[in-house]
Amino acid sequence: MHRNQHRRNAGVTLVELLISIVILGVIMGSIGILLIAFLRNDEPTSERMRTPRFGQALSQFFPSDVQGADPAQVDVSQGRATGCAVSPGTNVLWMRSTGGDATITSYRLEQVGATSRLLRITCSATNPAATTSVVSLAADLPSGSTAVATPTLTGSMVTRLAFVLSVPDATAPSGSSVFSLTATPRLFNTTGPTTPPTTSPPTSLVADCQVADVNPDSLQVGANGRLVNEAAIEVTTTGTCTGLRLRISSGVSPAVDLALIQVSSGRWTGTLTTDFVWQAGVRRAEVWEGDPPVTLYVQDFTITSSPCAVTSFTPVSLNPGADGRLTTPVAVTVTTAGECNPLTLSIPTGVTPPVLQALTEGPVGTWTTSLGTAQQWTPGTVNALIVETGSPILTQPLTVGGSTSPCTLVNLTPTSFAVGADSRLTSAVTVTVTTTGTCGTLTLTFTDPALSLPLS
Repeated sequence: MHRNQHRRNAGVTLVELLISIVILGVIMGSIGILLIAFLRNDEPTSERMRTPRFGQALSQFFPSDVQGADPAQVDVSQGRATGCAVSPGTNVLWMRSTGGDATITSYRLEQVGATSRLLRITCSATNPAATTSVVSLAADLPSGSTAVATPTLTGSMVTRLAFVLSVPDATAPSGSSVFSLTATPRLFNTTGPTTPPTTSPPTSLVADCQVADVNPDSLQVGANGRLVNEAAIEVTTTGTCTGLRLRISSGVSPAVDLALIQVSSGRWTGTLTTDFVWQAGVRRAEVWEGDPPVTLYVQDFTITSSPCAVTSFTPVSLNPGADGRLTTPVAVTVTTAGECNPLTLSIPTGVTPPVLQALTEGPVGTWTTSLGTAQQWTPGTVNALIVETGSPILTQPLTVGGSTSPCTLVNLTPTSFAVGADSRLTSAVTVTVTTTGTCGTLTLTFTDPALSLPLS
């Protein structure tokens, strides 16, 4: 009993103390390693925490979009148009899905003032105008942000797509926050076959047909927004092309959907008529192929308005005879600059009946008509109007000459006539008045009894 009591009061043995020190060292060493690892990973972790706000929406759409894409119809060229109703900014990634009712998906980076935004645009390939949808995946990205899609190819097929969104970030050690994703089209996923199936997807029209040029690249319209003359469009192509169309959906009414005709190998033509009303500015035209259509080429048309202007008008004076009528027809010549629609000569006052005559277009910028001898002119100044599509574009004063001598009575017959017992003429009497000079309306007046008779 005393021996057990002594052992309880003796404390810790040396062996126990050594074991405790070893165990404590192991524990502290493990904690130290974990602490060092945590401190080393602190900055990258912070950087990764900053990027999801730019990549969250991208993560939501990108994998499924790529999985549904046709591996033969993927385009990462910046100039590629969406093929939908709108094509803002520059192309980052364009894809067309497999299946009969194909969907076009385009990821685009658009500059908006000092910032940029990443957009996802989708539409049905069979009805792009009515089905276009635009989703902003990342807005207010700082200037200098980039988005790059990089395909991995097996032959002409895309087997893998990597998407990298890089955003300038002064707080990040690398100077930018980077968010990246990779995805694989369903035909090439790792759980399925590693080579295309026996029935290959249709070859992309883009790979076969290439548009080299579209001419012209500018159009001039008149004051009413219409082409004065029809404009011939010529499209130069390489490869095998079928069913090309030229489409312009904005800045023109109605929208242009022009079927192009192949006139020779690599040469297609079409005609823009005067039916379209254009707005001045830069208008985007797209060359489409096939049904459902695929956009092959984007061409900017510069629409300039060159209003019709009259540069000269002859004659500036007329000299009718004593009766106020021209003795011979007088040629009227008008020269113009700019693009003119049909012109009309109008002289509404100072002549009876008023003049309203279409001008005949001759050599470029020359228009003519003729004033006949039927109208009766009033001496003085009259205004001749040149009218284009209902609107006057020139007011030209015309000096109308002729006799300016006063109207003078030369003779009046008869000078007497007889009446019956009832003070009435027994028969009608013709009164003839002879005058000289320029006379207006004449009236024969009796004072007693009062009687007024107009003379003709």
